[in-house]
Amino acid sequence: MQALRDAKRCVTAYWVADTLERRCVSPPWHALHLPALHARAERPAQHHRAALTGWRRDERRRLACCLRQIGAKLTPYMSRDNTVLICRRAEGHKYRRARDWGVPCVSAAWLTDLLLGNMTALAQVTDHTEHICQG
Repeated sequence: MQALRDAKRCVTAYWVADTLERRCVSPPWHALHLPALHARAERPAQHHRAALTGWRRDERRRLACCLRQIGAKLTPYMSRDNTVLICRRAEGHKYRRARDWGVPCVSAAWLTDLLLGNMTALAQVTDHTEHICQG
């Protein structure tokens, strides 16, 4: 907390790993590079079960880390038990199933908002307003 009071930049191990991979020091460019804004026991999406569709392997790994950070459980499949589907594009089998079952389909911006402390994103996904992938 003292570092924040002194206006020092705080980063996570994700930033260190990404910086080493790029071999170039840059300011944090991803929400995972910043410390969590919530306590481990109070993760905002701990009641969510999420599935992913349309993402490459490296993107899936990063999204899985984001989901863990906010407390959501990642499932490798799409079922009626899922509470959200995170889509790269509004297309594909999982997307069609989610729409048929009434499971909200959101973009990765939903995860970013939650990581950065925008808790209204949780209400928006259940209200089907913002962050929804349109077909």
